[in-house]
Amino acid sequence: MDQYLNGEINFNVDKHLSIPTAPSGITDGGTLLKVEDGTESINSSIHYDEVKIEGSSSIIQFILGNDDVILSTYKLKNEDGGTIDISTTTSFTDDARAIIYTEELKGETLAVTNNAEPGQLIIIVYGDSADSSEIRLETGTTFRGGLYAPNKTIIIEDNVTIEGSLVADSFIIEDGAGNPSFTYSPINDEGLFPISFSDLTFIKGEWAKNVGDLND
Repeated sequence: MDQYLNGEINFNVDKHLSIPTAPSGITDGGTLLKVEDGTESINSSIHYDEVKIEGSSSIIQFILGNDDVILSTYKLKNEDGGTIDISTTTSFTDDARAIIYTEELKGETLAVTNNAEPGQLIIIVYGDSADSSEIRLETGTTFRGGLYAPNKTIIIEDNVTIEGSLVADSFIIEDGAGNPSFTYSPINDEGLFPISFSDLTFIKGEWAKNVGDLND
């Protein structure tokens, strides 16, 4: 019998799924991409050993057309409110996605402002290092997209807004965090995972569908 998760059916079995990593053949951009007080546009798939986004006015902007645009890196470090953004060209199709593959999110922070639909941004964190076991959504962060980090703890601070789908080892809302908002939105994960996570959102240790807002 086929076993799958669709947000409505739970199987009382252990499932061991491989975590996807970036496909081979991506252009090598070098050792470091550092974005500091400016915008770095990415319109074709590329790999850097390390990516640093530093400063609140620093932006990595994916430009989507007909095809997926992949950013592959071993370390993605986002400091002081830098953002990841998406724009589209006149040739944009709904199937095109911005996909980030990273072994680790260093600095334990993530701030994303995504002007496209949530399903067009997917961040896959495939590492399992104990030195970087947390992903922290800082106060005031808006995250719109899919975040797949099965070995990480996602920590929510004050006034965080999430629209999309999350997969994590654990999920924590910090004491005193006021008015976090969670809204389910499907993710276009076709071809990325052994099973589809497009109808799943991970909230407080359970798989749920159409979670809506959580204000407690």
